[in-house]
Amino acid sequence: MPHSDKSPSSRLGTQALERATQVLLALGGNQREGLRLTDLSEQCGLDLSTAQRLVKGLVRLRLADRDDDKRYRLGSLTFELGLAAGQNNSIVSRMKPVVKEVAERTGDTAYLVMRSGDEAVCFVREEGDFQVRALIPAIGGRRPIGLGGASLHILSQLKDRKEIIERNAKIYARYPSSSAEIVSMSATEALRAGYGISHARDIPGVSNAGIAVPNPDGEPFAGIGITCISPRLTHEHCEKAVAIMREALARAGY
Repeated sequence: MPHSDKSPSSRLGTQALERATQVLLALGGNQREGLRLTDLSEQCGLDLSTAQRLVKGLVRLRLADRDDDKRYRLGSLTFELGLAAGQNNSIVSRMKPVVKEVAERTGDTAYLVMRSGDEAVCFVREEGDFQVRALIPAIGGRRPIGLGGASLHILSQLKDRKEIIERNAKIYARYPSSSAEIVSMSATEALRAGYGISHARDIPGVSNAGIAVPNPDGEPFAGIGITCISPRLTHEHCEKAVAIMREALARAGY
């Protein structure tokens, strides 16, 4: 007799899938530096033996990789899957010229992030011609939503932003000059100002500003922004950059 969706084996299978996905998301958010098993266990809220069992399985499937320093990162199969998925992402294709225009007109690194649950993921990045470049965020990089100008403006417009901030509180605290209280106050200011701005909140010496991009129902699903060294992001430069973003988005039909 086939198992029902509510059978114990079905629940266990779903739980294993959810935990494996949680591990992949944690690795994706720390792809550059990698994660040790203890860090992975802590970030995912898993005991060491469970985290080890899951990540070993992911390594075997090439969804994760372990280097000589025993740090784990996303594996080559995730890159292959990402290439395949990217072939038919009409939103990213439509937004690439927007990001490129913002980078060219501001001289700064411009980027596109999209909301993924309680996080924001970078999908596109274009470098400007200013002599000192801030090469963040990295494509594929994940951050809790509310860190970074564009991400902050997305958060400011979400109806459940209070609950999101509460869920991300421990993660915000891992970043310099950041906390749930700071993010909450900044989101309120972003809603008032019409754009988000973050001064050295996640990376020391680097600041960024950005705006949310709404879907046809008016809900923010993405955001574009600029990143530069903190002394460059004056109020005047920020206002000019935001105006450029709005013009570029309008030409793209947003």
